[in-house]
Amino acid sequence: MQQYKEFAPTGMDPLGMGLPDRQDWWVAPCATNQNADLITESNWESMLELLRGATNENNGWEIHRFGHWGPGWIEIVLVDPERDFLIELLSEVEGALEGYPVLSDSDYSSREYEAMFETWEHMSLRDRVDVCAEKGVSVFAARREDAIPQGVCAEDLGVR
Repeated sequence: MQQYKEFAPTGMDPLGMGLPDRQDWWVAPCATNQNADLITESNWESMLELLRGATNENNGWEIHRFGHWGPGWIEIVLVDPERDFLIELLSEVEGALEGYPVLSDSDYSSREYEAMFETWEHMSLRDRVDVCAEKGVSVFAARREDAIPQGVCAEDLGVR
């Protein structure tokens, strides 16, 4: 993790932009933005759940949202440097993400299935037939809006 005074969302942003009274606070390892993919959203919410479970309310940590020229907006969590147990918790999160990109498999899987189902439900019959044919699944399975055929995965539906 890094201190906010050393943080910039991209290399083209100023370090520690704004928040002069939070320059020594720590930046949590997960952030989100307007264009976040499913893994980013899942990791963000999973990290917030861990923080909420470790504290009462936002005791020792804060969510900050900034307008941004790239993705429209970004959100980060800043942690009070005096909250050692939170810094240790988030260091463990950071370490876990170094070896595997998903913080919670169950949260990510739920989000992925939800996105797949929503995509399938809103696809035209022609597009569903094309996906089934491409995957070697009976094209008659395309008639069902309420069930994704076995063998069709997130990538096949463009879910990211």
